[in-house]
Amino acid sequence: MINELPRTAEEAEREMGIVTITTEKKDISELEKEMNAHFLWGEVAADGKLTAHMLPTTADFYVNVWNCQGTIVIGETVIHDGNFNFDVQLYEKLVETVVYDDNDGAINWSGLYYPRTYKSARLFKKFLKTLKAK
Repeated sequence: MINELPRTAEEAEREMGIVTITTEKKDISELEKEMNAHFLWGEVAADGKLTAHMLPTTADFYVNVWNCQGTIVIGETVIHDGNFNFDVQLYEKLVETVVYDDNDGAINWSGLYYPRTYKSARLFKKFLKTLKAK
């Protein structure tokens, strides 16, 4: 079920493939810029090291909102119905989830929106199964 969350961190790592990175950096935004990725959460340990956690999909795709339209981008490939066949309803649901639910954004706020929840990661996995090049 897409709306169900893993019950434990271990279950999340198993099911969703959570990536954990430990670094000497103290600021998660600095790490995000360096890796061109977006992390779900992070914590600084007693030894001063930052441990950051991300979904593997956060480095792979985002939603580009421009001119009141959301477009899914995977890597450097813009996904639209002119170049791919896919489940349109699932595409729209994924755009809405990433923009509104994950980021408290709006379709009239231009920008790049990254997935930040298990729900969007699950939707992305489901969407990929419908994606076929024309």
